[in-house]
Amino acid sequence: MTTNAVASARQQLVEVEGFPGYFATKEGGEVEAESSQVWDGGTLKPETMAGPATTGNVTVSRPYRPAVHGPILKRLAKQVGRYRTTVSVFDTDPDLGPVGEPVVYANALLVHLARPEADASSSDASTFELKFAVEEEA
Repeated sequence: MTTNAVASARQQLVEVEGFPGYFATKEGGEVEAESSQVWDGGTLKPETMAGPATTGNVTVSRPYRPAVHGPILKRLAKQVGRYRTTVSVFDTDPDLGPVGEPVVYANALLVHLARPEADASSSDASTFELKFAVEEEA
């Protein structure tokens, strides 16, 4: 197996403490800092200054299993804005075996919960979505 092969988007395992198994998708978690230019009198070029870095919200989703996820979502819906947990993202090899240390978002605050949508004419899988405000990678 090549240890430096390009990874596919599939090669991550996303775990949310309090849920069995792994989530199917993850978005967000980008780290960025705003910047601005400062001009000192008599200079021809500005100096670039940056504010503190912040980490964007992390959104995860997965196929909905009513018997397993229904009771959990019912409980969490009452705790949006207060429920905190840990979200861990593991890089994997092509066989989905973990590689290296995970990216961990400790103390992640649940800020959005979306239950599965309904469509009487669809056979697509139902999914649910959770969004967490995160402070930084632990």
